[in-house]
Amino acid sequence: MGLFSALMGNAGIFSVETAGTFDLDAELKIWISGEAQPSVRKKFNKSLNVFDVQNVLAFHVLK
Repeated sequence: MGLFSALMGNAGIFSVETAGTFDLDAELKIWISGEAQPSVRKKFNKSLNVFDVQNVLAFHVLK
């Protein structure tokens, strides 16, 4: 697993994709400003709630 660091202000777009309500696997994608493809892709499973991560990102990106 690699480590990626960027200023939160550079994260312009992010998305969370899930397969549905009962499938807890999800993928988080983050685009750094000016990038055409996601700079960060991270897969999640039921051991970590991706929606908690989404809330933190939304708070800081929309700030």
